[in-house]
Amino acid sequence: MSYRFRPFFASVLTMLILAAPSVAAIETTPAGGFELAADNLDSVEYRFRIDEDPGDSSFIFWAQQFWINGGAGGYLGLQRDAHAEPYKKKVIFSIWDTLASRKGNIPGTKAQPFGGEGVGQQVIAPLDWKIGHTYAFTLRLLADRWWSVHIADETTGQQWDLGGIQARPSWQRLQPYVSTFTEVYLRNQACEEIPYARASFLPPVGNYGDVVDLPSKRSAYTYGSYGMCDTAQAPGARPGENVGVSARSDASGTLVHEIGLSNRPQRESSWYLYRNTLVSVDTVSGQTKCITPRSNPTGCYQVARTDRDYLRQLVSDASSTGNTLTCGSPNYVKTWGAVPSYPHHWCNAFSIERKALQAL
Repeated sequence: MSYRFRPFFASVLTMLILAAPSVAAIETTPAGGFELAADNLDSVEYRFRIDEDPGDSSFIFWAQQFWINGGAGGYLGLQRDAHAEPYKKKVIFSIWDTLASRKGNIPGTKAQPFGGEGVGQQVIAPLDWKIGHTYAFTLRLLADRWWSVHIADETTGQQWDLGGIQARPSWQRLQPYVSTFTEVYLRNQACEEIPYARASFLPPVGNYGDVVDLPSKRSAYTYGSYGMCDTAQAPGARPGENVGVSARSDASGTLVHEIGLSNRPQRESSWYLYRNTLVSVDTVSGQTKCITPRSNPTGCYQVARTDRDYLRQLVSDASSTGNTLTCGSPNYVKTWGAVPSYPHHWCNAFSIERKALQAL
C-alpha cells in the first residue's frame, strides 16, 4: 500500500502534537515531495534549513513524512511552540501504530505514546536550532525493528541521538517517498499578525548515500482551501511581505516553503547581499540595517566571500549576538551623520537599488 503525498495525513499528525484549545491551522499549506531511486531502504537522511524564523511568539511546524512498507507512516521535523516552557524550539519524531519509544541523549527529551487521531509513539526534545544551519536527520533501522533518529548540525558539526521507536515485527523497510510540509497554527491570532517564515528542504538520500532522489519526481505545491486566512499573494510581493503561501523547487532541487500571511504588507526580514555588504530591514524602524564586525559596531562588515553557506553563517552569528547597525539610529548618526539619499549607499539598497540585491 502506498501512502505517497497524503496532505491530510500531515495535518492530522501535526494536530496530535499541537492539539490544544483555541488552535486552528492555516488551511493552505506549502508542501512538496521527493522520490528516492530505490524501495525498501534501511535508512534515509532528511535535511532541513530554517532560512527565516518567525520568532518566539509563533506556532509553526516544518516536517518531513515517511512510510514503512507493510506498516504505517511517521514524520520528523522542527517546531516552534510559543506556549511551551521553558523550551520553545523542539525536534519531533513520531510513528503511528508502533509499540514503544526510547529517549536519546538530549536533556529534557520525552518518549511517550500519543492518542487522538490514531495511536502511536513519539519522541520530543528541546533543540535550539539556528537560522541558516542545515540539520541532517538520519532515520535508520536497528535490531528488533527499532527505528532511530540521529541529528547532525552540518554547520557546527554538533550531533545528537534523538531516540528511537519500535515498529511491529511484520513491518519491513522504508518506502522511497518523502513528503514535506510547513504548517502554521493560530492561537487567537489575527492573520495579519503572522510573521514571515521560510525553510528549505534539501533532497534526501537513502542507505547512507548510496541511493539518491529522482529529479523528475520532485514536486512543490500547496494544499487546502483559503477559508481560514486570506493567503493570496499580493502583486509584486517581496520576500517578507505579503507572499501568501508559496512552495517551489530551486535549481539545486531544494524545496523552498514560504508563509507570509498579511492583509497589509509585513516588513521584510530576509537578508541580502548588496554589493559586498549584508543588508536587511529593521523590523522596528523599517530602516535598512547591516551586519557589523565585532571590532567596529558602527561600520558594515565587508564580506570577502560570496558563497551562500558562509554568508548565512555570518547572518546567523550576527542574529545571535546583535551585531547590526541600522540606518538613522543614534549610533549611525553619531558616526556618519544624516542618512544619504543618493544611490549606491547600503542605506538605500531597498528603496533605490532593489535590483542589486541578491537573496541568500
